[in-house]
Parts: sequence; C-alpha cells; structure tokens
Amino acid sequence: MESNVGLFKRKAPQAAFEGSGFTITKILYRAPPLSIIPSVYQDEKTRRWAVRFPGQEPAIFSYDDLMGAEIVERQPDEDLANVSNRRLAFEILKNPNAVSSANAAKRGVCLGISVVVWVRVAGGEVAHLELPIATESQKRSSLGYKRSQGFAKELKLQLDSMGR
Repeated sequence: MESNVGLFKRKAPQAAFEGSGFTITKILYRAPPLSIIPSVYQDEKTRRWAVRFPGQEPAIFSYDDLMGAEIVERQPDEDLANVSNRRLAFEILKNPNAVSSANAAKRGVCLGISVVVWVRVAGGEVAHLELPIATESQKRSSLGYKRSQGFAKELKLQLDSMGR
C-alpha cells in the first residue's frame, strides 16, 4: 500500500483496476512519481499483464497477445547528424533542441531508453507499444544510464518469460 505523498495523494495501484478482474500479483516496473512514464503490472493467476500511463485507464493484455520485446535507445534525427556548417544556423533557428540532441548523441549521450513490445490486438493485427524507461538524456558512462539499462533489461526479461 502506498502512502500519501505531500499534496498529491497516490492511491494503491490496484485501485486503477477496480472492476476489471485484474489483480496485481507482481509489479514489473514502477514508474517514478510525477512522471509520464507508465507502470507495468502482472496478474500471474489469470496470465495477464497491464500497462498504465499516469492519468489513463490501464491497458490489459493476455500473455498470448505478447509477440516480443526489444530495448531501444532514442536516436537523433539523421538529417541533423551530419548537417553542413552552411545549413547549421538555419537548423538551429528551426529546431534548436533537435540540433542539441544530435550533437549530444555524437558525444556519447543516450537520448532515451524504451522497451518496445509487440502485441496482438483486435482483428489479429500486431501493434507496437513503447514503454519509456528514461526520457531524459544521460551520459552512457553515468550511473543513471546503467540503472535505466538495468530496469529495461529486467522488464524485457519479465515480458519475454510471459511470451513463452
């Protein structure tokens, strides 16, 4: 059971699943407080798992819907990776953040880490669901990057074990 945090009262995660028949038996990934990152839960008894983005209703999936998972790092815009000096000033005015991200990526900075999951949806189609783990830039040599990678690997391992 989670406690109240300052002015923002947080409910127990199970409250979001009221009436769905989903019972959290395991938390695969708990999002940091006040973030836009989703939490991922598992109901081992009914062989289902769920993703809940803050402020949203949870999306519940069966183990059978899980087609695969992969860890991905956000890449800079390829057009900006090798922009000429002549065009650089224009690109900075147009989108300074994108130019900054491209330059940071050249210097060993990770722009974000996600676990991408392929799930079977209505009609038998396969959709991909991106579960961000780190949305901020991090140096690859930093402890934060290593921890984010560890969280992503653990989540992928848990999802892979459900898909078998």
